[in-house]
Amino acid sequence: MIARATVILLGFAVILTIPYVLRPAEEIPPADALRLVAISPHIEAIQYEFARAFSEWHKAKYGRPVVIDWRNIGGTSELARYIESEFVAGFKLHWTRTLGKTWDSRAAASFNDGKLDAALASQPADSEPADVGLAARRAFLGSNVGIGIDVFFGGGSFDHDRIARKGYIVDSGLARDHPDWLAPEIIPQSLGGEVYYDKQGRWYGACLTTFGICYNRDVLERLGIAKPPAEWADLADPRYYRQIALADPTKSGSIAKAFEMVIQQQMHQEVEARKAAAGDAWSPQQERQAVATGWVRAMHLIQRMAANSRYFTEGAGMVVTDVADGNAAAGMSIDYYTRFTAESVAGRREGDGHGRRGDAETRGRGDKETAPADRGLSPQQSEPLLRRELVEESVGESRLGFVTPIGGTSVSADPVAMFRGAPNPEVARHFIEFVMSPEGQKLWDYRVGAPGGPVRYCLRRLPIRKDMYTPQHRRYMADPVEDPYAIAARMTYRPEWTAGLFNFLRPYVQSMAIEPHAELQAAWHAVIQSGGPGAQPEAMRTLGAMPLTYEQAAGQNVADPFSRMALTRQWAVFFRDQYDQARTIVMSNER
Repeated sequence: MIARATVILLGFAVILTIPYVLRPAEEIPPADALRLVAISPHIEAIQYEFARAFSEWHKAKYGRPVVIDWRNIGGTSELARYIESEFVAGFKLHWTRTLGKTWDSRAAASFNDGKLDAALASQPADSEPADVGLAARRAFLGSNVGIGIDVFFGGGSFDHDRIARKGYIVDSGLARDHPDWLAPEIIPQSLGGEVYYDKQGRWYGACLTTFGICYNRDVLERLGIAKPPAEWADLADPRYYRQIALADPTKSGSIAKAFEMVIQQQMHQEVEARKAAAGDAWSPQQERQAVATGWVRAMHLIQRMAANSRYFTEGAGMVVTDVADGNAAAGMSIDYYTRFTAESVAGRREGDGHGRRGDAETRGRGDKETAPADRGLSPQQSEPLLRRELVEESVGESRLGFVTPIGGTSVSADPVAMFRGAPNPEVARHFIEFVMSPEGQKLWDYRVGAPGGPVRYCLRRLPIRKDMYTPQHRRYMADPVEDPYAIAARMTYRPEWTAGLFNFLRPYVQSMAIEPHAELQAAWHAVIQSGGPGAQPEAMRTLGAMPLTYEQAAGQNVADPFSRMALTRQWAVFFRDQYDQARTIVMSNER
């Protein structure tokens, strides 16, 4: 009996050992490797290329390789909730066990409240504040409380800035060690209203992101739509009924940002039109009125886009996948998701299917004998020529297209940051240094096999360093004609208009478009079938009714979970009733 049990246990041991024995040599960490724990919403391809390249760079510069332990939890919104809960738990333990204090609602609400920092600065440094909230905040900022993770890599600047104010991420020292990298001609601190790095050094934009529309040329042809969508408003066209793919902004921070871009554009258009009509009589009060009207216009546009949608998926990447597969005609997208997916459907790649391989030097020259910079041309002459020659070196013709609406998107940053209480702070600082260095920046858009570029995946993202957009670098890029800084100049993001409503927007869109999606589509379909919006003005007014104004939106308490739940339920009931009424109006008009 014992012998039989021994054989069974040995069999289990062999089965468990097989995956490790057969694991490729490249996946076995070196014995002397250091460890870095990272949390990231980035896709596996980005994680792979940066982990590989950083380990090689670190060994060459600091003598030892590094293994990155990736914690993949979900999208940026899920990551933010996880970070929040872990820091609350960590500080509670520090407050009660280490400091021996009582955990109460005041300490819980104050330790991560950045609004208390100004009041805290006026307190004597050598004595504990009498106020429990200030004492908790000082204790947290003076502690090394962490969550067992070193770096936060990816996600939008909004979430990084929010957790920076809470005190969850700290200065990594990059500005001190490499001040030249933060010169305006390399990385500007802000552009077009978007911030590209934190002045206190708590986070740095690592790459740039734009928002736009992905579309499937084959599906458009099948639907008889000759002209691809070019503006956000095109997604509200009745011809796209049940043909639009959208993502849930409560699950995806990047898509919430895309919805904010829709709102910003409508506000800009309303302000510009009214300002042109008013001339010298233009006033701040008129601007506030125009912004409020632009908000209503944007809500109506989002409403119609949602009415055209097939669904709201949880991840932004699924939108592009479904459009590429022909399950939808178009969708709201992020630039790099579309470029990366187009890399797969173009059918022109070589090698293992993850990116174009081959002689990067030859391919980078557009099959010319010499590159423009080698023909005796000045940089001013060679750059536009090189960009024209390299345009065919991009993805090539594909059924998947992408357009950035002119004036409909800002160019935002995806940052990298070091957590408070990082287990391996020195390695974390080195990782941020690598990501922001020219060596790290090459990984974002260099082709597979290009010198210093990725080895397996062409990432198709745009580096943040302006000195990467030169002829010398463009010859190796997968997107040599892209210029995010030119796109940024087309629109000025006005944070005072919408940034304060970012967290409000998520549950509001959920209540307006996701929860009552069936009722919204039924009403919209009835309108379309009865001649369209122009033929049903009363129904469209009812359909577009809102439960609160732009001015009232700022006063909604969506930060508290119980309040947010009650508000979303209230809003959803309102919208369901309005949509049912709109459908009833259409049906009565047809009798």
